This record gives sequence, C-alpha cells and structure tokens, in this order.
Amino acid sequence: MERAKKFYIETMGLEVSDEQVGDHAKFDSDAAFVCLERKGAESYPSNDKAVLFFEVADLRSAIAAIGQDRLLQFEGTWLSCTIPKVTTSYFWRS
Repeated sequence: MERAKKFYIETMGLEVSDEQVGDHAKFDSDAAFVCLERKGAESYPSNDKAVLFFEVADLRSAIAAIGQDRLLQFEGTWLSCTIPKVTTSYFWRS
C-alpha cells in the first residue's frame, strides 16, 4: 500500500485527506476521491488490483508525469497505464 500511496502523492499530485496507517488512505480531488485499502480489509471479495479513471486536460502531459514505461495503451483520446501489482489506471481527455 505504501508504494501505491507514494504514486498518488508524488506522481498524481493528490493529497491524503484521511488515513488509518496500515488500513486505508483516502485522497481527495476536485470532483471525486480515491481510497486505497489494505488487501483483505473489506468485508466482500475483491481482486488484487484496483482500476481507476481520471479526466485530464492533456494526455501527453499525463504521460510525461506518469512515465512512458508505465503506459499500456494510448488511443488518442484515452490511455491506460499500470503500476505493477498495484493498479491499472485509465485517463481520458476532457
């Protein structure tokens, strides 16, 4: 969870708005929030990964910030990237 938290703070520029160390971390943005939870913390079954969606003004700037090496697919109006064993994120142009 610490690796994912570091990514959302340093790469995505999100700020932690709520955290219980070792359990969860919540990040707020203008229109939504992202919450990371320790695997197995939820009372329902889930996959090992999360899929997140972000709307951005400029996809090429998003690629530059995230890193070309994390890019999975780029289709002109959307892209997908990954943090191995953490999450797959999708971005689209607003």
